[in-house]
This record gives sequence, structure tokens and C-alpha cells, in this order.
Amino acid sequence: MVTDILTCLTDTMHKSGLRIQVQILSQLLASCDTHQFEENQKEKVMDLIFHQLRSRFPNIQEQQSATFVRGLFSSLNTHIDFLQHIGDFLISLKEWGGDEAAFAESLTAEQQRVETLAQDRLMVPGLVGPHDPSRVKDDMDDI
Repeated sequence: MVTDILTCLTDTMHKSGLRIQVQILSQLLASCDTHQFEENQKEKVMDLIFHQLRSRFPNIQEQQSATFVRGLFSSLNTHIDFLQHIGDFLISLKEWGGDEAAFAESLTAEQQRVETLAQDRLMVPGLVGPHDPSRVKDDMDDI
């Protein structure tokens, strides 16, 4: 259940129900912290969350994941701190989540697609008007 809630929290397309998901996660982690089930349940859950984050977000550093997991259990006492800690982590995922090389590559591919489309339009007679700005002026016909 913890992995399902983490998946919903870190999903960029899922935007509703943040407060209730944080509350459920808080109650689940609090039950693990009080040793209701097993003696070393807290360590198992911390390890599960850490590995879930590392597998889902390989671009974040190991220390950042470990700090987040430790912060989850240290901020369980107050709901506001817990919510703030998760919010800060989600913001850091958005800031550092993008791969710049992949973004630059997709931008270059988009530019090439637009240029190819413009060239194809110019090849069809009458499709582009004589005064269209996309038309390249080969000679000095404006003099």
C-alpha cells in the first residue's frame, strides 16, 4: 500500500487528493514506527521506500533519497511538517527531474520536423503565397 501511495504522490499526471494521500502515508508510517506488527518493520519500510524511489527516479542522488526517507519518519509527529517535507521533495523532483540532453534532443528533432514541413510546403506550387515570410528570397526581387 505504501508503494501505491508513493506512486500516486510522485506521478506527474496525478494531481488530486494530495492531502488525503499524505495523511494515509503518515498513518501507515506511524503504525510501522510504533512496532505494531514486527520489531524491525520500520527498517524494512524505510528500505522499501528508498529502493522504490531509486528505481522510479534514477536521476536523483542516493543521498537525496536517503534524506527524504529519514525525514519522513522524523516528521511524523506533526502533520504540517510531514506535508511540508513531502511537498519539498516533490518540488525537488520537478526541478531536477528532467534530463537536459533528452530535452535538447527532442527540441532539435522538433525544429527539424518544422523545417522539413516548411520545405515540403514550398515544393508544392501555389501552396505558399508569393509574399509569405517563410519563402526564401533568392534574388533581389524587392528592389
